[in-house]
Amino acid sequence: MRNTENQYGVVTIVIHWLVAASFFGLFALGYWMVDLGYYDQWYKKGPDLHRSIGILLVFVMIFRVIWRTIQVNPKPLATHSALARKAGHAMHIVL
Repeated sequence: MRNTENQYGVVTIVIHWLVAASFFGLFALGYWMVDLGYYDQWYKKGPDLHRSIGILLVFVMIFRVIWRTIQVNPKPLATHSALARKAGHAMHIVL
């Protein structure tokens, strides 16, 4: 369940992929809603769903930050180069 010095725990992994899937799902939903017509039944339902999932995502991300703060971080893999580690870190900052 918890992180160790060698690997991430189940909670961290599940939260990570839940946030990633929600993020891309919200992007796709928003992109799809742009083309909805005024008389489409999803014209009213889509934004409500988008906001609801977005608010839940904010709470999950707050929990993720708290969880990351109280957990130990695994050591970087020795097989990854310094450039790969820096690129991964930079990508997380961008996201």
